[in-house]
Amino acid sequence: PQLLRGTGSSAVSLFIWRCLSEMKSRSTSPVHLVYRAPGSGAGQSEVVAKDNGYQAIVDFGISDTPMPDVAYADLTANAKISMVHIPVLLAPMNFFVNIPESMLPARQLKMSPCTIAKIMQADITNWNHSDISADNGFTLPNEAITVFYRQLGSGTTAVITAYLVAACPSWRLGSGSLLPSWPASFKPTANSVNMSTSIFTTPWSIGYMDAANGLDLNLIEVAIRNKDGNFVTTQTGDVPGAASALFKSDGWPKSPTQSFSGVSVLNQPGAATFPIVAMPFMFVRTDLTSRGDTGSLLQTFITFMLGSYAQNVIAPAAGFSPLPSEVRAAVTT
Repeated sequence: PQLLRGTGSSAVSLFIWRCLSEMKSRSTSPVHLVYRAPGSGAGQSEVVAKDNGYQAIVDFGISDTPMPDVAYADLTANAKISMVHIPVLLAPMNFFVNIPESMLPARQLKMSPCTIAKIMQADITNWNHSDISADNGFTLPNEAITVFYRQLGSGTTAVITAYLVAACPSWRLGSGSLLPSWPASFKPTANSVNMSTSIFTTPWSIGYMDAANGLDLNLIEVAIRNKDGNFVTTQTGDVPGAASALFKSDGWPKSPTQSFSGVSVLNQPGAATFPIVAMPFMFVRTDLTSRGDTGSLLQTFITFMLGSYAQNVIAPAAGFSPLPSEVRAAVTT
């Protein structure tokens, strides 16, 4: 049987596994499709494969964020191997809380970016803090806030912290997939699922994840104040709007083989725009001839992944938003 191997983001694993399963069931010949989800870091490093003499370990990698310039230059300039960035879908990410329903019967909580930033760097440690009250018009009980974070290299952490850098001037912990500076009182979690279950079982807690995982457990999603000053969740806000605005701007590279490291759909303008959106990318080397039959299988998979069934049926069912049609059209031509 033909074999296709991918690795990377845990946030989009549900979508990729469903796409692979659907494609396998439609295939007339035997195919073996594998996607491992250790995180975005692996999606980048196993495509570059520097430690393996630049011999790719997988057929494709997926990361919640674009390939960093250093890794991109390593592969394209040093190893002289061309690669493309292919957007996968839109993954809204957000903060979720566990506040007992007796204390928050409407299950709605608003926060400005700097209120969140203060909680995530332990400037705010109790739920009755005046900043939380100011955002909401009511005061919660004097309960300590339990904060969960991702302890391993995580694309979700990279997206969330890049958002805080962009949206709140007083955020001081920096950004990246692995933050060494989380306050000692915070509690570590291993991955997206571990994060959501930790919040689910811990009253008065907060954490961050791809919205799909939080909504799956019916956690309370924070309504975040967007760039235009309106409070929105992934359910009430416009998720694709951010990508459409970016695609039409100079921020989108003219060729898929260029570096995409500056591409970000975070904190985009728009009255209803939801501000924390990741556009995960698939990394593929352009020379597929050396991969034999796997090259054509990979092309078939990419076409399926960007097609209307995967984008409009599988993605929303897994808690994601489809790519805007103009982005898909540009990628598939």
